[in-house]
Amino acid sequence: MKRIVLLSLLAGCLRSTEYHCMDSSQCSGGTCQPVGFCSFADTTCTTGQRFGDSAGSYASACVGDGTDAGVTDGMGSDTLPPDTGGGACPGTYAAIMGGQGNHVYRVVMGTDDWDTQRAACAADGANAYLVIPDDATELAAVANRFSGQTQTFWVGITDAATEGTFLTVKGAAATFLPWQGGQPDNSGNSDCVETNRTQHTYNDRTCGTQERAMCECEP
Repeated sequence: MKRIVLLSLLAGCLRSTEYHCMDSSQCSGGTCQPVGFCSFADTTCTTGQRFGDSAGSYASACVGDGTDAGVTDGMGSDTLPPDTGGGACPGTYAAIMGGQGNHVYRVVMGTDDWDTQRAACAADGANAYLVIPDDATELAAVANRFSGQTQTFWVGITDAATEGTFLTVKGAAATFLPWQGGQPDNSGNSDCVETNRTQHTYNDRTCGTQERAMCECEP
């Protein structure tokens, strides 16, 4: 009896294992997605990529649209729920005028590359991520927080997985993309997106560039 209980506990632990990646070289032939989990080729997915078994709440889901062909969420639906994380946001976050709904934000004080800034935000909890402005009002509100500090800063959008297909760090297709004239141009293999603080426009930039950032959290 004790052995059965122990095996059940071990099985539960194995199912909850998460493996976080920083780049695709850590994915054994797969792709490190913006949310920090590995995905692998799967032609049954619209995007051609499916998250691996160690991708936390994204495990086995198709990349981009949250649809898991043939695997349901247990309620008869082939669409998995969004990974909102739930729970409260850290006390270092606060609401800002013009912010999105009840979302809260915090400015990252130091400069760093895109992957490091993304990881710093994700470390604040499952419902925290590198900021994703949903519209012009939220973008302006976020940009105003950097007034007098920096001209550009990172946002949680990248086309590192597939050139020209911009996804957010939450794994969804980016729908608000106010590109600066002539952008994106992929100059120097620029796969990450920065914002111009005064123009409120986007530019694709080499991910290793050192920039400021803001984190967003959904309570």
